[in-house]
Amino acid sequence: MKRIIDPAHEDQPSAASFITAKEIDQMTFPEQKWVIPNIIPEGLTLLAGKPKIGKSWLCMSLSIANAAGGLALGSISVDQGTVLYLALEDSLRRIKSRQRMLLAPEESPPEQLLYQTLEQARDWNLANGCIDKLRRSVDAHPDTRLIMVDTFKKIRPPKVGTGSDYDRDYEDLIPLQEFSHQSGIGVVVVHHTRKMKGDDVMDEVSGSTGLTGAADTILILTRSRNESDGTLHVMGRDVEEQELDLKKDEQTQRWTLLGEAAEVRRSKERNEILELLRDCKEPKTPKEISEHFGKNHNTTKNLLRKMSDDKEVTSDKGKYSLRGA
Repeated sequence: MKRIIDPAHEDQPSAASFITAKEIDQMTFPEQKWVIPNIIPEGLTLLAGKPKIGKSWLCMSLSIANAAGGLALGSISVDQGTVLYLALEDSLRRIKSRQRMLLAPEESPPEQLLYQTLEQARDWNLANGCIDKLRRSVDAHPDTRLIMVDTFKKIRPPKVGTGSDYDRDYEDLIPLQEFSHQSGIGVVVVHHTRKMKGDDVMDEVSGSTGLTGAADTILILTRSRNESDGTLHVMGRDVEEQELDLKKDEQTQRWTLLGEAAEVRRSKERNEILELLRDCKEPKTPKEISEHFGKNHNTTKNLLRKMSDDKEVTSDKGKYSLRGA
């Protein structure tokens, strides 16, 4: 049978060219680049938290560490490179004050930390050529490692049309995601969380799932009011999901890493039990200990067994006391 050719499609290419699984398997790629090792990789990171919880202090301290090539969060070594910081809610006066608090008295502000401030906020809207400006800035500073955007609200284009919230959120953020990958750098965008807690911490990010869907990495900072300790929830495509306990020094405003949240809490619970047994004259049963702290009986019992295995406490007839007491 003679094949009939539609003239309208005669010059169009045939099937799309796909890459085979075997070809991908034989490819080699450079190692993952990190802004903060194991926490913030290259690509787009969305950092969310309640207002006035300390997000901007965290962003500035991370920026100083990267621009100076020092320690992030008090203990994580980072490489040095230029940092572009869009501090679009802050005046020059506030930036100077905050920098001086975060730096040690003998430290000078790093020259590779470059700011745009509240005074230039209108110049950085995504509807006003923001991506082109970022691209030119990175071209002018080829060693750029990190771009901080504080906050997303300041660069977000005006709402146009009547599309879904998901579509708008995704389409507003995806240009930054594409730019970060094309440039091979980390872009951190500061955003807010909802007032109400969610069943999943991801649900607390203000807006639709279009925002978290567009981001490569999501960081959610939580902290109770009047508390110095906080938790950084880390999730993403190229990072291991984890919860990290942080501590904020109210004098210097620096955030430092305490460790994996579960390990920190476990250590805290162990120390509480050791202190209780130290103050008690008589050995205590797991039930007595759990009731004293208002904790689950079985959880406390299992923890005491582990503490016994680790030779922190000793047991006799179901009662626990300090080892050597």
